[in-house]
Amino acid sequence: MEARVPVGGPVPRRLREDMGADPEKFFLDNVPRYSHSCTSDIFVNYTTLRDEDRLVDGRNCVLVSVGLGATFGAMVISHRKR
Repeated sequence: MEARVPVGGPVPRRLREDMGADPEKFFLDNVPRYSHSCTSDIFVNYTTLRDEDRLVDGRNCVLVSVGLGATFGAMVISHRKR
């Protein structure tokens, strides 16, 4: 995976620790900029990574979201340059 684009807050930290995953693969730079914007985080974060040219063409990204009421969602996308 090129990047994992999670929601903000404590969930990504616990998830990384539970998975034993490389923290560098998780994008949390927007948390201090925009805070946590619920399920919109994945789109805000993906757009930031794309606009900053931080994604590799053809590589996969995991997008993870947490909504109100303890709902969770995830999808894998293949990034393509415009």
